[in-house]
Amino acid sequence: MKAQKTKMLPQQDKPLSEFRTKKFWSSIIAEYLGTGFLVYVATSVCDVSDSNQPRNNKASSNLECSLAYGLGVATLVHWTEGLLNPALTVAFTSTGKLSLTKGVLVIIVEILGGISGSALTYALTPSPLRHSLGDTVLHEDMSTIQGLFVEFILTLILTLTVYAARDPGRKCEGYHASLAYGFAVVMCYIVGYKYTSCGINPARSFGPAVVREMSGLGKPKSEWQHHWIYWIGPIGGSLLGGLIYHFLYSQPSFEYDTYKATYTRTDYRERESETNL
Repeated sequence: MKAQKTKMLPQQDKPLSEFRTKKFWSSIIAEYLGTGFLVYVATSVCDVSDSNQPRNNKASSNLECSLAYGLGVATLVHWTEGLLNPALTVAFTSTGKLSLTKGVLVIIVEILGGISGSALTYALTPSPLRHSLGDTVLHEDMSTIQGLFVEFILTLILTLTVYAARDPGRKCEGYHASLAYGFAVVMCYIVGYKYTSCGINPARSFGPAVVREMSGLGKPKSEWQHHWIYWIGPIGGSLLGGLIYHFLYSQPSFEYDTYKATYTRTDYRERESETNL
């Protein structure tokens, strides 16, 4: 066992070595573009369909936004192979699936992508149709604590789904993984849209809020007071979901033993813990 652990140490001895690879930077660019396009899809559809009333309970608006965002996730995740969500990135970094340096950089580009996507929505939407830019808003009859836990629980469910879809032991690969992610988003939107406009993604909430403020459309102070729930709720729910799945539900996977030239069954959690020594 010691010999195997020693072989894995170089990855941790040079944490900045990944910066010199093309794959690293292509994944960073993909996270930026994917998050930007995703926020553009979400905000453009929700802004026009709601006509500046994200608090209402129109089934048509709810369904339009749910399908657009969910299908957008499934499409863009399949292409980028990214997370496109700072809350998920925090969870993946905390459980060792991303290095700390890459995790921090991914979060930064995801936030910038969210702002860029919202700016694109503003630029391509005719003035008479510009309303809230698809901003996430807490329902006027919801308390702050209620809104916080709606975001927390929905992101927890989303995170468990994404972890399961990306668990190599479950062999959910290719479009199956991206579809699982997308379907989970559709479900979360249908449930939470009428309560919190369903953020479940800090980049999706922060982008339109910033562009709305900078463009002159304005964001009421009362809405800024609740904006923190779209960070704390999703990040907290995603962290808990990641830890729950990592320690309780990670499936055994098969890896190739170069010494024996055979595939051996390995517990994914144990292999990750060895890698992170």
